[in-house]
Amino acid sequence: LSLRRVLKAVVSTQSTGKRVENIGFWADAFEVLSVISIIVNCSLIGIRGQVGRWFPDATPGQQILVVIFMEHLFLSIKYVIARAIPDVPAWVELEREREKYKREQALKGFADLMRKTKIKGKLKKKSEDAINNLKTKQSRYKIE
Repeated sequence: LSLRRVLKAVVSTQSTGKRVENIGFWADAFEVLSVISIIVNCSLIGIRGQVGRWFPDATPGQQILVVIFMEHLFLSIKYVIARAIPDVPAWVELEREREKYKREQALKGFADLMRKTKIKGKLKKKSEDAINNLKTKQSRYKIE
């Protein structure tokens, strides 16, 4: 029974997720990790003598140059692949633009309705506050 209470307390105190544009810091962390992994793997190939087996007549200096060439080749391939694949898929960007357009049209339609009906007093103040809140939310998720 006590384990059930502990688990219930842990589950009930978990925070809810919040909406973000991208993975932020983790993108940079994975980028650094991928570069380090290329450098380390090429170094291991050089240390283990694999290059000497591929090129038996190569001097140690030439073997180091082969390892450096391989490292640069793999880093170049990684760079080309990273630039060829967009960070945000085209269909996601299109959907974001569509939602932005719908929000703008809804705000415009609501503002036009307010002007036509000339609502006064408290109701007008509340609706203006609602419009300002929507504009604030829209600016938070602005697509650049």
